[in-house]
Amino acid sequence: MKKIMILYTVIILLIIVVPVLILFILSNNNCDYSDSKKEVTDFLNSNEDELIVIIKDAIDTKDKTVRTFKDKEYYYSVNDNKEIVTISINSQGMLGGHYWDLIYCECDYLNGKTIDIYDEHKETGKGNNIFIVEKIKDNWFFSYQDWDGKTNIKGGQF
Repeated sequence: MKKIMILYTVIILLIIVVPVLILFILSNNNCDYSDSKKEVTDFLNSNEDELIVIIKDAIDTKDKTVRTFKDKEYYYSVNDNKEIVTISINSQGMLGGHYWDLIYCECDYLNGKTIDIYDEHKETGKGNNIFIVEKIKDNWFFSYQDWDGKTNIKGGQF
Protein backbone atom coordinates (compact mmCIF):
# COMPACT_ATOMS: atom_id res chain seq x y z
CA MET A 1 0.00 0.00 0.00
CA LYS A 2 2.86 2.35 0.85
CA LYS A 3 4.52 1.69 -2.53
CA ILE A 4 1.27 2.58 -4.34
CA MET A 5 1.00 5.88 -2.42
CA ILE A 6 4.60 6.75 -3.31
CA LEU A 7 3.95 5.88 -6.96
CA TYR A 8 0.81 8.07 -7.02
CA THR A 9 2.72 10.94 -5.42
CA VAL A 10 5.52 10.69 -7.99
CA ILE A 11 3.01 10.59 -10.87
CA ILE A 12 1.11 13.62 -9.53
CA LEU A 13 4.35 15.57 -9.09
CA LEU A 14 5.39 14.72 -12.66
CA ILE A 15 2.01 15.82 -13.98
CA ILE A 16 2.44 19.17 -12.23
CA VAL A 17 6.19 19.80 -12.56
CA VAL A 18 6.78 18.77 -16.19
CA PRO A 19 4.23 21.16 -17.78
CA VAL A 20 5.41 24.06 -15.59
CA LEU A 21 9.01 23.33 -16.53
CA ILE A 22 8.13 23.19 -20.23
CA LEU A 23 6.27 26.51 -20.02
CA PHE A 24 9.22 28.10 -18.22
CA ILE A 25 11.70 26.90 -20.84
CA LEU A 26 9.49 28.07 -23.71
CA SER A 27 8.91 31.47 -22.13
CA ASN A 28 12.64 32.14 -21.73
CA ASN A 29 13.68 32.13 -25.36
CA ASN A 30 16.48 34.65 -24.67
CA CYS A 31 15.25 37.28 -27.09
CA ASP A 32 17.44 40.31 -26.49
CA TYR A 33 16.98 44.02 -27.16
CA SER A 34 18.25 43.84 -30.74
CA ASP A 35 16.05 40.85 -31.62
CA SER A 36 13.02 42.57 -30.08
CA LYS A 37 13.71 45.80 -31.96
CA LYS A 38 14.02 43.85 -35.22
CA GLU A 39 10.69 42.13 -34.55
CA VAL A 40 9.00 45.49 -33.94
CA THR A 41 10.63 47.11 -36.98
CA ASP A 42 9.70 44.18 -39.24
CA PHE A 43 6.09 44.32 -38.00
CA LEU A 44 5.94 48.06 -38.69
CA ASN A 45 7.48 47.77 -42.15
CA SER A 46 5.14 44.91 -43.13
CA ASN A 47 1.97 46.62 -41.90
CA GLU A 48 2.55 50.37 -41.89
CA ASP A 49 -0.30 51.35 -44.23
CA GLU A 50 -2.86 49.32 -42.28
CA LEU A 51 -1.45 50.50 -38.96
CA ILE A 52 -1.85 54.16 -39.96
CA VAL A 53 -5.56 53.55 -40.58
CA ILE A 54 -6.26 51.87 -37.22
CA ILE A 55 -4.10 54.37 -35.33
CA LYS A 56 -5.78 57.42 -36.87
CA ASP A 57 -9.14 55.90 -35.94
CA ALA A 58 -8.02 55.25 -32.35
CA ILE A 59 -6.73 58.81 -31.99
CA ASP A 60 -9.81 60.37 -33.62
CA THR A 61 -12.24 58.45 -31.39
CA LYS A 62 -10.01 58.57 -28.27
CA ASP A 63 -11.39 55.12 -27.49
CA LYS A 64 -9.26 53.43 -24.82
CA THR A 65 -10.70 49.98 -25.55
CA VAL A 66 -8.06 47.31 -26.16
CA ARG A 67 -8.42 46.09 -29.72
CA THR A 68 -6.61 43.51 -31.85
CA PHE A 69 -4.78 43.78 -35.17
CA LYS A 70 -3.12 40.63 -36.56
CA ASP A 71 -3.08 38.98 -33.12
CA LYS A 72 -1.43 42.07 -31.55
CA GLU A 73 -3.31 44.09 -28.96
CA TYR A 74 -3.32 47.86 -29.32
CA TYR A 75 -4.85 50.72 -27.36
CA TYR A 76 -5.08 54.50 -27.22
CA SER A 77 -3.82 56.40 -24.18
CA VAL A 78 -2.42 59.74 -23.11
CA ASN A 79 1.12 59.86 -21.69
CA ASP A 80 2.68 63.17 -20.58
CA ASN A 81 -0.17 65.02 -22.35
CA LYS A 82 0.68 63.23 -25.60
CA GLU A 83 -1.82 61.04 -27.40
CA ILE A 84 -0.29 57.68 -28.23
CA VAL A 85 -1.32 54.31 -29.57
CA THR A 86 0.60 51.36 -28.18
CA ILE A 87 0.76 48.04 -30.02
CA SER A 88 1.92 45.15 -27.83
CA ILE A 89 4.23 43.12 -30.03
CA ASN A 90 5.62 40.37 -27.80
CA SER A 91 7.03 39.36 -24.42
CA GLN A 92 9.11 36.70 -22.73
CA GLY A 93 9.61 35.41 -19.22
CA MET A 94 7.31 34.27 -16.46
CA LEU A 95 8.25 36.47 -13.50
CA GLY A 96 9.49 39.90 -14.40
CA GLY A 97 10.42 39.33 -17.98
CA HIS A 98 10.63 41.55 -21.02
CA TYR A 99 7.90 43.26 -23.01
CA TRP A 100 8.27 45.13 -26.28
CA ASP A 101 5.85 47.44 -28.01
CA LEU A 102 5.45 49.67 -31.02
CA ILE A 103 4.28 53.17 -30.11
CA TYR A 104 2.81 55.79 -32.41
CA CYS A 105 2.75 59.44 -31.35
CA GLU A 106 1.92 62.34 -33.66
CA CYS A 107 4.11 64.74 -31.69
CA ASP A 108 7.69 64.30 -30.52
CA TYR A 109 7.30 61.53 -27.95
CA LEU A 110 10.96 61.74 -26.83
CA ASN A 111 11.22 65.54 -26.75
CA GLY A 112 14.05 65.79 -29.25
CA LYS A 113 15.95 62.67 -28.19
CA THR A 114 16.30 59.55 -30.30
CA ILE A 115 16.52 57.22 -27.28
CA ASP A 116 15.54 57.39 -23.63
CA ILE A 117 16.85 54.85 -21.12
CA TYR A 118 15.54 54.62 -17.57
CA ASP A 119 17.64 52.41 -15.29
CA GLU A 120 15.78 52.13 -11.98
CA HIS A 121 18.88 51.17 -9.99
CA LYS A 122 20.90 54.06 -11.38
CA GLU A 123 18.05 56.52 -10.73
CA THR A 124 16.91 55.35 -7.28
CA GLY A 125 19.72 53.18 -5.92
CA LYS A 126 17.41 50.16 -5.73
CA GLY A 127 15.42 47.97 -8.10
CA ASN A 128 16.51 46.54 -11.43
CA ASN A 129 13.86 47.61 -13.95
CA ILE A 130 15.08 49.06 -17.24
CA PHE A 131 12.79 50.90 -19.65
CA ILE A 132 13.96 52.00 -23.08
CA VAL A 133 12.12 53.99 -25.75
CA GLU A 134 13.87 54.49 -29.08
CA LYS A 135 12.67 56.36 -32.16
CA ILE A 136 12.39 54.08 -35.19
CA LYS A 137 11.21 56.60 -37.78
CA ASP A 138 8.85 59.55 -38.15
CA ASN A 139 6.21 59.10 -35.42
CA TRP A 140 7.08 55.47 -34.58
CA PHE A 141 8.89 54.38 -31.43
CA PHE A 142 10.18 51.09 -30.06
CA SER A 143 9.47 50.51 -26.37
CA TYR A 144 11.30 47.83 -24.38
CA GLN A 145 10.52 47.05 -20.74
CA ASP A 146 12.90 44.81 -18.83
CA TRP A 147 11.35 43.98 -15.47
CA ASP A 148 14.25 41.81 -14.27
CA GLY A 149 17.26 43.94 -15.21
CA LYS A 150 18.93 41.62 -17.71
CA THR A 151 19.41 44.20 -20.51
CA ASN A 152 23.01 45.26 -20.95
CA ILE A 153 22.63 49.01 -21.31
CA LYS A 154 26.39 49.55 -21.39
CA GLY A 155 27.11 46.99 -24.11
CA GLY A 156 26.49 49.24 -27.08
CA GLN A 157 23.50 47.22 -28.26
CA PHE A 158 21.53 50.34 -29.10
